[in-house]
Amino acid sequence: MIKMDRKAVLITNDSKTTNEDADRIMEYYGGGFKEIRKLEDNLRNFCDVDTYIISKKYGLLKGDDPVEKITKNLNQPSSYQKASKKILSKVENKDIIIILLKKDILEIIVTDYWDKIIENIKDESTLCMSISSSLMEKIDIEKLEKVKNMRVIIYQRRGVARLDKETKNRLMQIAKEK
Repeated sequence: MIKMDRKAVLITNDSKTTNEDADRIMEYYGGGFKEIRKLEDNLRNFCDVDTYIISKKYGLLKGDDPVEKITKNLNQPSSYQKASKKILSKVENKDIIIILLKKDILEIIVTDYWDKIIENIKDESTLCMSISSSLMEKIDIEKLEKVKNMRVIIYQRRGVARLDKETKNRLMQIAKEK
């Protein structure tokens, strides 16, 4: 087995479509989640990947965890707010940070936790985000690029697509770099 030196984190939200027969949480969600699973699989060819899923009902879930963890979290109160706060520690020491969240969750993160998240992201990492045009003005991309010396890839989200082909290809090129 090849040792992976690079580390990536993929942060996304849940889906209304579920597969009750799934073994791990990453397979539990359906619908647009096929795209997320494919992205995760492709990234695993080049780096270690931790995938986290924000769920209003279950909180912050790790994609590799067994589905049984969902039933254990069922009686614990959760919210996007609580789950979003937990992201702070998940971005530390990662070379590639991918944030693919729907607008209402991303708005909580950008409004309440963005400065802290940026503090926790290591210098010279890559940040890839799918973001609506209304939230673009709240993010200081120039600061990320100049102060943190980060590569920033922004996909201005239109419709339900989390990433377009061009953005995925650019992200995979970066992941391939040593």
